This record gives sequence, C-alpha cells and structure tokens, in this order.
Amino acid sequence: MMRFSQYFFGFVLTAYLLTPAGVMAAAGRFDLVYAWDTNLSAILDYKEVLEGVLDEQTARRLKMVKRGDEYGVISDMNGTQRQAAREIIRQAHDLLAAGLAEANAISNDGAYSYLYNICYDYGPDLGILKGQYHRLYAWLGKDIGGQLAIERVSERGYALIYRMHAGRDEAASLMAEHNRMLGPRKMQATLMADNNNPVVYGESSLLDDNEELASNAGEDQRLAALSSPIKQPVVTIRPSHTKVVVQRPRSTASMKTTPAARVGLEKEIGDLVNDLYRQGQLARGERCAWMVYDVENGQPLVNINGNRLFQAASMIKPFVALAFFHQVQAGKLRYTPKARHMIERMIQRSSNEATNWVMRQVGGPNVCARILRAKYGNIVRKIQIVEYIPAGGKTYRNKAIPSDYARFLAALWDMKLPYSKELRRVMALPGADRIYQGTTIPKGTLVYNKTGSTARLCGDMGILVPPPKSGTPAYVMVGLIERGSNAADYSSWIRRRGNVIRQVSSLVYKDISAKR
Repeated sequence: MMRFSQYFFGFVLTAYLLTPAGVMAAAGRFDLVYAWDTNLSAILDYKEVLEGVLDEQTARRLKMVKRGDEYGVISDMNGTQRQAAREIIRQAHDLLAAGLAEANAISNDGAYSYLYNICYDYGPDLGILKGQYHRLYAWLGKDIGGQLAIERVSERGYALIYRMHAGRDEAASLMAEHNRMLGPRKMQATLMADNNNPVVYGESSLLDDNEELASNAGEDQRLAALSSPIKQPVVTIRPSHTKVVVQRPRSTASMKTTPAARVGLEKEIGDLVNDLYRQGQLARGERCAWMVYDVENGQPLVNINGNRLFQAASMIKPFVALAFFHQVQAGKLRYTPKARHMIERMIQRSSNEATNWVMRQVGGPNVCARILRAKYGNIVRKIQIVEYIPAGGKTYRNKAIPSDYARFLAALWDMKLPYSKELRRVMALPGADRIYQGTTIPKGTLVYNKTGSTARLCGDMGILVPPPKSGTPAYVMVGLIERGSNAADYSSWIRRRGNVIRQVSSLVYKDISAKR
C-alpha cells in the first residue's frame, strides 16, 4: 500500500509540475491582469504588493506570465466574462485604496504564455529535499545556486527548483544544459510550470542554517551608539535642504575605519542622492533616509534622517512579530502551526490579512505598541502602531524612525529578541528585496530583510552578511523614500525608487568592502 501511495503521489505531482494551472481550463475563459512591464523585477515587486493587498485565496491565484517582451501578473481565475467582471468590481475598492490600478479582464486563449522553472526533485519529505538542496548548491556554485528554492506544491508535497520565470523554450534550453552538468551526479532535471507556489527554503535559509550565533558582547554599547546625541558635522541633501547628523560612537578605539572615512561614506551617499534629484530619479517633495550599521564591530557608519518619523508601511510587520513572540515567551500566547503560517505570510508575502490576524492575537495595535514601548523601549523608541492595516493596505498612520529599524536588526543579530532564531528564519525566507537583488553585492550573501511598499513609500531594511571569504563584516542597511501624495503610476514609481535604494546599497557595500 505504501509503495502504491508513493507511485500515485509521484504520478499526480508530475502532472502538476508540467501543467500550468490555466491550461487545465476550457478555452474561451478569462483571467484578470494587473500590470505589464518589460522589467521582471518590477513585476515581482508588484506581485508582492498584490499579495499583501488581496485576500489569501485570491493572492494564491496570482501568476506571472509573458507577452512578447513584457512580463505580466495575472489572477488565474479561468472564469466567464461575467465572472471576471464581478471579480474586478469585488477587488476594485482594495486596489484603489492601495493606490493601485484596477484589474482588467483578459482572455486566456493564447493572449500570453506561462512561465517555467527547472525542477530537480520532488517528494513529501522536506528534510530530504533540504539535503538535496545543500548538495546541489555546492555542485552548481553560488552564481547558479542563488536561484535554487524549495516550494510547497501541495499540502504534502515539495519541489526543489531553479527559479527562472522564463518561457518554455528558454527554460528547456537551460534545463538541457543543467542535465549535462548534473549527469555524472545521476540527477535529472525536468520543467515545472511557475504556479506561484509558496517558497519554504532558499539561499538565505541555507546560509542562515550555517550562520554561527553572533556575539552578545557589547550589546548595550551598540544600541547606545545607534542613537548617540553627540554633535557632529552635517551633510546637506538637496532639494529638501535636510541637515544630516553623522552619529559616532562614544569610543573609537575598536573601529576599523576612521571617523573621517565614515563621514566620507555618508558624504558619498549624499552626493549620489543629490545627483539623483538633479536627474529626476528622485522628485522634489520626496524625502529619504539612510542608515548603515556594522553589527559585527558595533560601528554606526551612516545616519541620514535616522531620527525623523516616516510612514512604516509593511516594515512595521517585524515589530508586530516581536510583540507576538514576546507574548508567546511570556506564556500568554502559543506558537501553533496556524500562527507560524500567519507569521510567514505576514513577513515573506507581506500579507495585510495575516498581519491583522497577528495583531488581534496580541490584543490589537495599541497593545502591540504598549508592549514594544514597555519592554523594548531601548530598541523601538518612537514606534507608532495605531491602526490595523485598512482595506487595500492604505496604512499611512503607523510610523517609525529609521533608527528603530537599525536597533531592531542589531538586537536580532545579537539574538537578544524573543524567538530570535525563528525571526531570523522567517526574515531569511526567499522574497522581494531592494538591498541585495539587482545590486553589485556578491552572490552568496545572507539577507534578513523586510520591504515596505505603498503608493507613498518605498523602503527596505535588513541585515546583509557577505560571504566569509570576502572579509566584509555583516551590516545593517536601511533605505526609505517617502512622498506626500499617491504616485500617479505606482508600478513605475516603486520600480524607480527601488532602483535608487539598490544604487545606494551597492555604494555602501563597495565602501565597506574596500575598508575591510
């Protein structure tokens, strides 16, 4: 019976892997399309925002497709034209509230093509696939291994894949090349339809598994250094005429870089940002903040607008997780499988629905804020959690200062937060970022991060742990760009501002690695 079950599982899963969900539907049916763009990263960003705004069932139907040289994100609903029209109306309020465009109906009868990935192995045992992942990553190397992932493809099934998001012909060509490389290893790859399955393990998950616990020494001094009130030279960023204070630790005895060098990095960022204003990549009326902190050596490196309030968007979610885990550690809540699922959805897929669920378990936004202020006031000093995330994710009232993020991440690195190991695991799950992917930072860098995206804010905060052989210390990177009103073209605006953060992140790594 067991052997029959295994064969049956393999037969069903093979059919699933090779068949895009929409192909199983009858011709003459309709899907919904949300956006088209020639830039794949822009569509990945847009899909993440949609996953946060839409309910779980609708978000599960999201898929990326291709039409000519454009990528798109659709809801694979396979409905009649009338059903598609009703669904457009149902989603309209949430989408418009979030500053996004309404969906449009599109025939799925040849209007676009589905995307594919490469699958190396699948089965019901996640542990076995993790072992396969480790071996495959070592065989293929960091350049290729960085795109490996394990997806959950069914309630009890997982697949080890190479994420391409490519057309069938392109994916088949690379699959043949991989089969030649892996032939001596007796591993055979096949094509797998890109069905937007949940990713449960990726490169940062692997690197996190191997990461040694950070030293706890000097934690109090590190937190103090991140908020030191000492008067310092200023750097001015135009056109906002913002004066930026370079914050230095009280003692420089253990610093690898001199104060002048650190001020130099801040000036480099200021010069780059001013150039971006002049070039129109940042608009008048938009303000930004940048923070960089060497967590291994306890060195503040950059503090631009670090103590000014910004809307938090989805970057509030790790703080909500902290309040939840505080209550679990206190014995007032339990970390059940459902809670784990909601925490993962909240952080990895930025689900607003899951965030509100977690908030309710804690006791609501005010209770979350009260716990953080009372128990973690040395970390989150000006946090404002005042509302559940409204329909459409249009949350502009929850706020934080950039140095709150930096202190939170420094404490996470030092494993000084409740359930730090679990927080690290969730923040290392594969997802969108603006501080590593698309930058010049080397492959094989471990990333713990959380993005924030609304029609008024583009941000990311995370810990970057470069490969040990690089000699570059782990550091915190926080980047925020905020505007006063909704962007007219959300997709274009969030992509361009995300690229600004990537430029600054590349500059930061270049400077830190040069001074190692």
